[in-house]
Amino acid sequence: MILAAFRENVIIVKTAQLNLQPASGYKVIAFDVGAQVVSVAGADVTVRAGHGFEVDDKLIVGIDPTKYATVTAVTDTIISTSPSIVANAGDYLVNLGPDAGGLSPLYTNSRIVTYTDMEKTQVIPSSEVLTDSSGKYSYWHDSENIWELVRDAAGTPWGLILGVYGRPPRVIRSATAPADPRPGDEWIFDQGAGLADKFRKRLKRPKSPDCPRFPNCRRHPR
Repeated sequence: MILAAFRENVIIVKTAQLNLQPASGYKVIAFDVGAQVVSVAGADVTVRAGHGFEVDDKLIVGIDPTKYATVTAVTDTIISTSPSIVANAGDYLVNLGPDAGGLSPLYTNSRIVTYTDMEKTQVIPSSEVLTDSSGKYSYWHDSENIWELVRDAAGTPWGLILGVYGRPPRVIRSATAPADPRPGDEWIFDQGAGLADKFRKRLKRPKSPDCPRFPNCRRHPR
């Protein structure tokens, strides 16, 4: 039996007025691994090895839903699409799975299965969860690796989180996002400027018996 892994995260946004607020009502979908672009030549996109695409999958480039295409052929490092896409080296291709959209994505056919419970009895429809009033969301899953597409309350793609399972999450909001994630990082997105700011968490050390706050401190007697 494959044990379920628990995923929980909080999204905070920085408004155009530079105020911080929870991203309430945002939609987070767990998708299969996508790909990173190396180069584009017509309908053929050279990508880094390790992508998760299959024939007939749909994709978008980054968080741009207007760059929507169907995968027509795959090798270890080449993905062919129809129509051809416009992308730059380093861009990420989001793997929407066999999305049922026509001219635009519907975000309803992720191959990743997520659950509301540890026993994996309650499947989450379309693997989509909403953030609560504090910006928090959570789900259970048994996948080796997940990319999360974050959409705002109106349904517009807003952010992409890479490597949810097995390594520290890496959050991509734009090409200017820092590329050195570490465990415990917090990310705040600037919707106005399209930037990602990183804040290091300071881990609180447990109190020691040798601390003056303790009544029987050996080093600082009262």
